[in-house]
Amino acid sequence: MSKKLIYVFLFSLFWSLSIFFNKIALNLGADTLRFTILTTIITFALLSGYMVCVHRQQMARLKRDTLAVFFYLGIFVSTAYIAGSIGLRLSTSINYSFLIKSSLMFVIILAAVFLRESLTRQKIQLMVVFMLGTYLLTTSGQWIVPRLGDVLILGAGLCFAAATIIQKKLSDTLHPDTGAWGRLAGAFAIQIFILPFIGSSMPASVIPYLILVSVCNALLAV
Repeated sequence: MSKKLIYVFLFSLFWSLSIFFNKIALNLGADTLRFTILTTIITFALLSGYMVCVHRQQMARLKRDTLAVFFYLGIFVSTAYIAGSIGLRLSTSINYSFLIKSSLMFVIILAAVFLRESLTRQKIQLMVVFMLGTYLLTTSGQWIVPRLGDVLILGAGLCFAAATIIQKKLSDTLHPDTGAWGRLAGAFAIQIFILPFIGSSMPASVIPYLILVSVCNALLAV
């Protein structure tokens, strides 16, 4: 089994588990905004520990311009996290798992516009076939009725796609782990200022899922 296949499998696994545990926590009464911000903070702490152990030298060489890009990445990633979590609360797990993959379509379009990547017939066909296959697998052919939550999830997909395009410009100079850490660092810098202004209550039953989602997101980033 190739490394690429292993990484894709693990990425899909941790993403699925993150959605699953997140939905359970929301069903148990977790405050959407606070839960999202706390998972971001814990995920950032876990990933930072990994980076200090593995990529300490590269982190020490980060330039101010790169840190500024991380901040812009954080804007899109934070918006995606929050919009996606609210959308997940208002919609179903099936709708979320399908609609969040709209980032694939947005990436192809944004890459063609901003990175001048060619929009070939093969890419268009791949996009259509992928989205059709995802729809059939995640919904079993059921009709998806648009809701406010669905619109927010589509917005999250667009923000994730925008973050991917921005991060692509850093891929030639940064290790992928550093780029993943930078996305979370930017999101952390923004969300840490929001935390004092939201409610502090958190049901005890939610805490295990808070940890599980954070661990899955950290592994997902790597």
